[in-house]
Amino acid sequence: MATRRRERGNEDESAKSNGGGRTGGDLEADRAAAPGGSLQWGPVREPVPVPPHGTYFCPPPAFGPGMDAEEWVEDLEDFLRVSGIPTKDHGAVGRRLLTAPVRRELYPPGQVRDDSFEELKKRLLNAYGPEESLEMLTDRFDALRQREGQSIQQFAQEVAELGRRAGVSERDL
Repeated sequence: MATRRRERGNEDESAKSNGGGRTGGDLEADRAAAPGGSLQWGPVREPVPVPPHGTYFCPPPAFGPGMDAEEWVEDLEDFLRVSGIPTKDHGAVGRRLLTAPVRRELYPPGQVRDDSFEELKKRLLNAYGPEESLEMLTDRFDALRQREGQSIQQFAQEVAELGRRAGVSERDL
């Protein structure tokens, strides 16, 4: 603390001795001296901090059932934009931010997948987006049939997803 006091004392002495004894307060009193001084008259624009290249931004939490899909997609888009991740990698980054069960549901193993971010958004919002009415879900469930070339496991996942969205437990299906 003693060194701080000494430093402050030195600052006080230098302020008193600069410019013939003038201090910043004297410039306000003498308006004629202001244009040649270092004070700026009028509004001051604050610099906007720009993060340096390579700054790390935290991604949104991994998406899981029960989360708001639309809000999560918006958070992910913001993260991808500020992080400077190349557009071609947005889909892969988004998939890595899905919980394992959601990733398996949206991208079943063995299925040919489209790596685009638009495809990820479409699949996620179709599965977890704004809720459909119970009547619409029932109609979709009644029309559900196993497609040619679709494995039993894939069909079971589709049935389970529709059941989940309708509020039916897997045991009751």
